[in-house]
Amino acid sequence: MQKILRAVGIALRAVVCVAAGLLLLYNGYILFARYALKEEMPTVFGFAVAQVVSGSMEPQISIGDMIVTRAAEEYAVGDVIMFRDGDGTYTTHRIIALGEDTYITQGDANSAADDPVARGDVVGKVVAVAENAGKVIGFLRDPLVLFAVLGVGALIWLATELLPGRGKDEQTEKGDHGEEKKG
Repeated sequence: MQKILRAVGIALRAVVCVAAGLLLLYNGYILFARYALKEEMPTVFGFAVAQVVSGSMEPQISIGDMIVTRAAEEYAVGDVIMFRDGDGTYTTHRIIALGEDTYITQGDANSAADDPVARGDVVGKVVAVAENAGKVIGFLRDPLVLFAVLGVGALIWLATELLPGRGKDEQTEKGDHGEEKKG
């Protein structure tokens, strides 16, 4: 049983290490793209992630939700897209009509259409919505919170390494001189 628990522990640590490594790589790329390459809305393989801060798309998309968008060649009436509007903010609204080189959009909860959106200002089509996940991401954006979470994780990892009896599996199964224990 101890061997199984040990193997499970090793597997869990490997998964945590891979996930942490990928997360660090992703965040490193996002920081590089945002500050070195001056991309306001960095994408990874055409995907962008954003936190929703207005209720203009209620009830489908709510404040605090996280959206994932994917860039496409063309968009159609009915698609929900994220775009950069005239004042430089990012907006997520539904396409209600197509212009020659523009899209006409409107929030589901709004009574009027937006100004036309140039095709080049579109980041992508919403492909996934994670309810309330934006609140968690917003919370973790605070460097103090992120360091606290990482610190607690490191302490838990260290505590499990220092637990009494760890690493003594062989001595428990064998006697002091390598003989099998009787009992």
